[in-house]
Order: sequence, then C-alpha cells, then structure tokens
Amino acid sequence: MSSRVVVAGVAAVIAGCTISAPLGGKECPCLDGWHCDETGHCAPGAAPAPDAAADTGGDDAGADRDAADAGPSAVPTVRRLASPPELGVGLDWYPAYALFDFTAAYRDGDNTVAAYGAWDDAALYLAVRVTDSDLYAVAPVLDDTRSWRNDAIELLFDTQLRREEVIAPGDANYRQWIYTIAGAVFDAYGACSGADPSFVGPAEFHLTLFGVLNGPGTGYLVEVRLPWADLLMIPQPGTELGFDLVNDDRDLVTATTALAADWQQLMSLWKQPVLWGRLRLGE
Repeated sequence: MSSRVVVAGVAAVIAGCTISAPLGGKECPCLDGWHCDETGHCAPGAAPAPDAAADTGGDDAGADRDAADAGPSAVPTVRRLASPPELGVGLDWYPAYALFDFTAAYRDGDNTVAAYGAWDDAALYLAVRVTDSDLYAVAPVLDDTRSWRNDAIELLFDTQLRREEVIAPGDANYRQWIYTIAGAVFDAYGACSGADPSFVGPAEFHLTLFGVLNGPGTGYLVEVRLPWADLLMIPQPGTELGFDLVNDDRDLVTATTALAADWQQLMSLWKQPVLWGRLRLGE
C-alpha cells in the first residue's frame, strides 16, 4: 500500500497499512465529507438515502440484493450451502453467490474486483475475481509483512463485530489474510500494523491465474475456505461480522509497493474496524 498524507493526521506505513489520527469513529458532528451513522459516530462519505438505510437493518435486509447494489453502505447476505463446494477445480461454484463488487477508480487504479461468498456449518467460502492486465508478484516467505506489495487480495475480519476505532497488537478478535498471485500467504491475529503472524490456521487457498506471472493477462481468481474455528465463530443465520476486502495492485516487476483499493473506499484507514463493512449470514 502506498504512503500518502492524510488530512488531520500524520500517516506512516507499517506492515502494509497506513495509520493516521482517526477521522472516523468520533462523536458527531462530523467533518466535511463524512456523515453521522446509525451509531452516532462519523463514517466516510455522504449519508445513505432513506431507502438504502432501510436495507441495512432487519433480519431480512439485503437478502435479494445483487452484487451491483452492494456498495460500501450495504450489508450483503452470505447464503448457506447444502454441501461444501469444490475449490480450485474449475467448477465455478461461486457466480450464484455474488456479494459485492468495486473498482479501484477512486484510487486512480484500473482493477475491478468482484466478491462472492457462501457458508455451511464447517466454514466460510469466499471467491474473489480480479480483472487486472498486469500480473506482478514475487514469492516472499510465509507470513512476510511485505506480501501486500504484490498483486494480492487482503481479507480483514472483525469476528465479534466489535467495530473498534483501533486494533490492539495481536488482538485475536480480528483476523487478516493476504493471498498473493505468486502463492504467498500472510495470516495473522489482529490486522495491519497490529498483525501478529504467529497465528497458524488450516484455511485453504486456491489461485487461478488468467495470464502470465510477471507479465500480461486478464486477471486472477482467489478461492478460500476459512473454517469457523479460525474466525472464533459458531455460525447461525442472522449473525453478522465485520469485513473489508482490499485489492493490492502491483503493475511493474521492479515496483517496491502496490496501489491498494478496498470495498469500503477507506483510502488508508484500514486499521479502523469501525469503518469496515459487514457481512450477514443468511439461509
């Protein structure tokens, strides 16, 4: 993720995340460009229209939502599976389970990202399809804090929906996974500069590359199986968890950093779970 100056705070890059003085999470009223959310705290962007806000509440909210409608303020529903999917074998289980999509245009990037998900009693299953014409990554060792400097996806989880303004180092209520197109994996308790890579879990990761590593292509697909034990959760319909998805985009083999864009369009405030989105487990 690239270093940048953030208004109202001095930014610094640590382990792939830029942290700054919090702009969000403070008591309302808010600064320009932010709105007061339903908890009475500041959140980025304009306040949702009344009909959009209504979609974020209630047990059935968003059950029929298309991925195209699931913007940063929506709460996508993760549908339940009757049997576990086979990952990484080209069976394309995921298109019927769209969650949301976004582009990197707000960061002046050119990638598009589509997320899919489903669950059963054993695990949460996610698929992320990235459109990217330049496929670059090196293969750092396991749990290398520089993994984010490659073409990669990052999964950030607030497993207990605590929505805190900052993550304490190694806080086990949070989880982070980074999967690069070179096959490297970073998994940790906590997240960002508070990440503790001593976490080791049995999550499965499958990569399909549409092109040539360190060359041209059309993108890639990442499929992941995350056991609920890794997320400290006992799944039930209606349960919500905090979540954000980050796409790291490295466009040159000689590059030493990557452009990062995320579902919630947080620019560089990834270490603030209060600003993350949410997923809801459905039937």
